Amino acid sequence: RNGQKVKLQHIAIPESMASRIFHAAENVVNKYYPHKKAINDAYAQYYLEMAEYLEHNPDSESKRFWADAGKDIKHNVPLEGFEVRANSQDLDLIKTACVILILGYSGVRHGEGLSIPRSGYNEKEFHGFSVPYITGFLTKSNQSGLPTEESWITHPIVESALALLFDCTDFARDIY
Repeated sequence: RNGQKVKLQHIAIPESMASRIFHAAENVVNKYYPHKKAINDAYAQYYLEMAEYLEHNPDSESKRFWADAGKDIKHNVPLEGFEVRANSQDLDLIKTACVILILGYSGVRHGEGLSIPRSGYNEKEFHGFSVPYITGFLTKSNQSGLPTEESWITHPIVESALALLFDCTDFARDIY
């Protein structure tokens, strides 16, 4: 462009590796998706009880809550071994799998991916085919300095990934 060298961004993952990564992420989404409300409710209860515990035990730390009371909180997530706690591997796995699918099946940058709202998944008819796409905002600066809405073609599993990601973490948005 006008004698300037154009820089292109690329990322390459061998197809066999990418296939395994996406398959594993899809399995996580499919496993936890039916329980997204129960997961959110369990965490909402956990953090509510932690706040009450810390209010009644002002000299204690949130780390101590798990040993004293957190491990005994009952939840309705019907998955064997599912554990509700502040540093939950289950919730981290869910969030990671969702982000892998959202970013990987659309090609958006991380910051753009974070701009996609719960309602960001849509489908549009094109020559007799239903084409799934997500809508968010560009993170690269533009001339006016304002965010620019953009859409990216994606995969249908992204609809479930967005719903799972948002619905099982509503508790956090309520708290913060």
